[in-house]
Amino acid sequence: MKRQFAVIGLGRFGSSVARALSAMGHEVLAVAQTRRTSSAWRIR
Repeated sequence: MKRQFAVIGLGRFGSSVARALSAMGHEVLAVAQTRRTSSAWRIR
């Protein structure tokens, strides 16, 4: 079952969690404090 998650903060832990959830096929909304980090995730 595809679920939706929000990950706030894309440091070491947050980015690992977001990546793992995405790899499992879930929809992930990742929120970062800086635009640079957010842009990198939008591309993936």
